[in-house]
Amino acid sequence: MMIDAATVYIIVFFVVSSYFGHQLLHRVIQTPAQYTRGEEGVR
Repeated sequence: MMIDAATVYIIVFFVVSSYFGHQLLHRVIQTPAQYTRGEEGVR
């Protein structure tokens, strides 16, 4: 069974976008003020 290139791109895009979306959600949940303050302190 041949898989269409477009289908592969859609699947890869969906996995990557869902993964990065999860990461962003996790950061936003940690209250942005705390997160930015901590990052500035590290720099």
